[in-house]
Amino acid sequence: MKCKDKYLDIYTLLRAETDRPLPETLMPAAIEALVAEAKPEARPKRKIRTRYFAVAAVFLFVVLSGALCWRFFGGTPRVERPQEVQIAQAEDKADDYLRSAASYAEIESFFLERWQAYRESYRESLWNFGTKSSDAVPESGQYGFGNLNGGAVTEGSGIFNAVTDSAAGGSGAADAQTGAAHGETNTQVAGIEEGDILKNDGAYLYIVRSSGQDASFVDIVDIRDPKAMRSVGRISVPNKDKDGTYRQITDLYVLGDTLAVLSSVYMPEAIGGASLETRCYAFAYGAQKSAVQVYDIADRTAPKLRFSYAVDGALLSSRMNGSVLLLTTNYDVPMYMDKANLQNACVPCYYTDTQKVRFPLGAVKITEDTQANSYLTVSLLDIGKGSADPKLKAVLGGGSNIYCSGDALLVAQTDYTDTQVREGDTVVYIADTPVTRLFVFEFAEQIRYKGSATLKGNILNQFSMDAYNGCYRIATTDTEGCRVTVLDKDLQTVGTLAGIAKGESIYAVRFMGDTAYMVTFYQTDPLFVLDLHDPAHPAVAGEVKIPGFSNYLHPYSDTLLIGIGTDGTDTGTNGQLKVSLFDVGDPQKPKEISKIVYDDMYASGSPAQSDHKAYLSMPERGAFVIPVQEYGKYGPHTYASMLTVEDRALRIVQNYTPASGGTDDTDVSFHEITRATYAGNTIFTLSNGQLTAFDRETGETLSALNYPYTYAGQVVNDIQ
Repeated sequence: MKCKDKYLDIYTLLRAETDRPLPETLMPAAIEALVAEAKPEARPKRKIRTRYFAVAAVFLFVVLSGALCWRFFGGTPRVERPQEVQIAQAEDKADDYLRSAASYAEIESFFLERWQAYRESYRESLWNFGTKSSDAVPESGQYGFGNLNGGAVTEGSGIFNAVTDSAAGGSGAADAQTGAAHGETNTQVAGIEEGDILKNDGAYLYIVRSSGQDASFVDIVDIRDPKAMRSVGRISVPNKDKDGTYRQITDLYVLGDTLAVLSSVYMPEAIGGASLETRCYAFAYGAQKSAVQVYDIADRTAPKLRFSYAVDGALLSSRMNGSVLLLTTNYDVPMYMDKANLQNACVPCYYTDTQKVRFPLGAVKITEDTQANSYLTVSLLDIGKGSADPKLKAVLGGGSNIYCSGDALLVAQTDYTDTQVREGDTVVYIADTPVTRLFVFEFAEQIRYKGSATLKGNILNQFSMDAYNGCYRIATTDTEGCRVTVLDKDLQTVGTLAGIAKGESIYAVRFMGDTAYMVTFYQTDPLFVLDLHDPAHPAVAGEVKIPGFSNYLHPYSDTLLIGIGTDGTDTGTNGQLKVSLFDVGDPQKPKEISKIVYDDMYASGSPAQSDHKAYLSMPERGAFVIPVQEYGKYGPHTYASMLTVEDRALRIVQNYTPASGGTDDTDVSFHEITRATYAGNTIFTLSNGQLTAFDRETGETLSALNYPYTYAGQVVNDIQ
C-alpha cells in the first residue's frame, strides 16, 4: 500500500468519527505535507517514528477539537426514556386511515422517516439560501435545543411548585349555603360545566387573577356579607421559575369542597450558537404542558393540594361532567430535535406528582392520511379522587374547537391545504381552500375514538357543532356560502344544506333540538331558521334580514331568542353594541320584535360578543346581564347592564358602574368588566383591577376589592 493510501485510510477513519466537515489542515494532502516537513534528512530510522508521532498528534487534535465543538454547539446526550406502559385495550372502530401502532418503535420510525425528509428539505433550503454545505444540518444536538422532554418528576415536587396563602382573619370551614339563587357559568350544554376565570357557589367567589409579570393566582373571596367582601384564601403560582419555565393559570372548576386549577406551562429552549441563529431562525422553541392541580377547600382559608396532573401539549379546552374532568391538548412533536430526543418525544407523556409516563400504546392512534406532526390528546380524570388515574387517548392531528355532551366529544380543526373530501362514494379534490377535520370520541368506561370526517369550509366556534339523536351537525363557511352537514353515528354524511347566503360568512349559530339558528353577514344580517327534523333533508324554514349582525345567540324561551352583536345600516355596521329580541315562534316568519342599541358614545361593544361566558343569565328573574364598554369624547366607560323582557320588549333594568369605570386619566383597559355574577340581591362585577359588589335594585356600590398590577415587584397601577 502506498503512503498516500495510508493517509487516505486515516482520513476515512477520522471522517467516520464525526459528521462535521474536517478543517483543511486535516485533509490528506495537508497531512502528507505536514509529515514531509517533519522528515529528518540524516536519520532515516527516525522517519517512521516521526511520521507516527505526527499522525498521533493529528488524531489527538481531532478528538479534542471534536469534543470542544460538541460542547460549544450544545450537544445533548440521549435522554432517559420515559416510563412505558402496556395496557390491553379493545381496538376502536374507526375510519380506514386510522390504526394503532404495534409498538412504540413503530411510532418512532414513523416520525423518524418524516424527520429525515425534513432534514433533506432543510439542506436544500440552506444551499439555496447561500450555505454551501449540506453538512450544515446537524445530526444530533448541535442546535443547543437541549432536552425539552425532561426526566422523571421528582417525588413530592408536584407540577407547579404552587404556594397556598392564608389571609388574616379567615373563618375556618365554609358556612352552609343559604339556598339563595346565585350565578353560574354560561355553558353550551346543560349539565356540562366549562372552565372559567370566575366561579360562584353562593357563599364564595373563586377568581383567576394575574398580578402582572410576577405571578398568577386564584383568590377565594367571602361574599356572604356583600358590604364587607374579603379575600380569605389564595393559591399563588409564580409566573416564571429560575430555569425559565413560565406558568399561567387559565381557568378553574369548583365542585363542593374541591377546586381544580388549570394552567399552561411553557418551557423555553433557545437556539444555541450565533452562527446557527443567523443561518436558521432568530427565535426560541419551547415545550408546552397543560396542568391541573386539585385542591381540598373544605377550609377556604387553607386550600390543601390533593394531587397534580399534567399532559404534554398546549391546552385546547376542558369540560366537566359531575366530578369527571375532560382535558384536551394539542401536542406538537418537536421535529427540530436531534434523533435521540425525537424518539423519546414522538409519543405524548402524562405527569403525576412522581412519574412521567408515555401514553399507553393502545391509546395512541396514527392517522396516515394527514401531514400533521401533532397529536390531539384527551384525558379524563376524576377530581373527586385522592390521586390522578387518567384515562387517555391521543390521535395524530389537532383541534381548535370542541363540543362536549354527556357521551360524545367533537373536536374540529380547520386547515387551508390541498385535500380530498369524501362525499358519499365520491372523492372530491379541493385545492387551497378551507376544510375542517372532525374527530369524534365517545365516553364509556374508556375513551373510545370513533373516527374522523373531513368537511368543506371552516368552522366558527364551539357553537358550530352539535350532537343530537344519534347525529352530528356541523355548520361551516366555504367558497359557496354557508352550509350545515349532518353525519350519522358512523360519520357518514346523511344530509347537507349548502349554498346558504352565498358570498357571506357565518357570524353566529346555535343548534337547539330539531332547529338551528344561523346568522350570516355581508352588509345586512340575515337570521336563518333551519329545519333539521329530517337529518337527510335539512332545509331553510325562514329568514329575516335586519341591519348589522349578531355574534352570539341565546335562547330566552321556547319562542324568543336573544342576539348580541353590532348595529348597522343597509350599507354596513355603525360600531354600536346592539341587543336584539327575535320571535321564532313561527319558524317560517322569524321577526326582530325589539332591540336596544348602546349608542351614547362613538362606539360600544361587549365581551359577550366573542365570549359566551361573559353572558350572565338570571332565569328566576327573567333577566340577563352583559358587560358593556363604551368609547367617546370624554374617554372610555365600562359597566354591566341588566336587561329583561317585558311585554315582548327588551328593557334595561339597571346599569352597574364601578368606581374605576372610566375617567380621563384612567387606563380603562385595566378596568374593563369581563364578568358579572350574582348571589341573592347582590350583583358582582369583575375587571382586571377590581371586584365590586352592587345592590341589585338601586345599583349602589356596597364594597370593592382592588387588585394592583405589579411589574418586577413594583406596583405600577394601583387603583386604591
